Amino acid sequence: MQKKYQIFISSTYEDLKEERQKIQETILSMYHFPIGMEMFSAGNDDQWKIIQETIDSSDYYVLIIGHRYGSIIKTGEYAGMSYTEKEFRYALSKGIPILAFLIDEEIPVAPKNIEQDVSKKIKLDKFKEEIKKNRIVEWWSNSENLAMKVMNALNKQINRGLESKEYSRTGWVRNAPSDFLYSLDTNPDQEFSKIILDAKRVTIIGRTAVNILNQYETALKKSLNSGCEYRILAYDYKEKEHPKYSIHSYNNHNTAYDSFMELQKEYSNLIYRETDKWPNYGIFSVEHAQEQNNYIQILLYPHTMKGSQRPMFKITSDNEWYANFSTEIKTLWDNAKKDDSKK
Repeated sequence: MQKKYQIFISSTYEDLKEERQKIQETILSMYHFPIGMEMFSAGNDDQWKIIQETIDSSDYYVLIIGHRYGSIIKTGEYAGMSYTEKEFRYALSKGIPILAFLIDEEIPVAPKNIEQDVSKKIKLDKFKEEIKKNRIVEWWSNSENLAMKVMNALNKQINRGLESKEYSRTGWVRNAPSDFLYSLDTNPDQEFSKIILDAKRVTIIGRTAVNILNQYETALKKSLNSGCEYRILAYDYKEKEHPKYSIHSYNNHNTAYDSFMELQKEYSNLIYRETDKWPNYGIFSVEHAQEQNNYIQILLYPHTMKGSQRPMFKITSDNEWYANFSTEIKTLWDNAKKDDSKK
């Protein structure tokens, strides 16, 4: 079976938002998993533990360098070092294949995206020299150019791993279609009921979660009546504020929001929240009284594929990555905007 790989994207953030988004979209178009640290706040030891675990479970590490060194760690063993450099050194220590991309020094850049602090500029230059040691780096000029270089480099690394066990990576293998939520048969309510049978909590994270309402509302209500807790986390669409904005998505959001608000009035065990983090995948987590029956399903959002065409992967509680995604679900949920409209 064809493997899917997890790719950790490391860079400074504010100056490279567009580039990071483009890379994430490119990796998704290759049907692999991009992992970014946008949801983690700097300077928190617990967050660093999560970052370490995420790098540990990643197959490849993509490092993007622009003209900024980034936020500096103020205390501890790594005081004076940027968070990006700390991530790089950790990935290096764990033997994760590193693909490094440095910005072309000749390309004009907005002054706000250039390091102004002299001491940081010196650190950035030293960091670049460290990156170039014992590895081939590539130079990029814009987000489109960078995305193409990342795609080519990843394809080469992946093919290298397929040809030689020495360079192979763990990756993910897709489950049989019968295990997937979006591959249900002609009676979706009945099948959905089987999926959440005896569940004590279900967490659904997606762009609108409108499909749950469109296809499974009857089963959802039956499950709520049985006492199962539902946590719904959707993207906070604001008209024309997001580059992915579309009338269709905006209307789906409004429809789902209104419906979930009505359900919240009837069911105290349904909690709806929104996030400003644009999701690159959907998450469906089912927790049972017996923990060994827990599982998580991940749905990819490639732009060229819709609905049931999209690949989905099931992670059972005994899978080595279950804990990582459980942590991500908790982080996304805890950091989400709490809706106070429920009466």
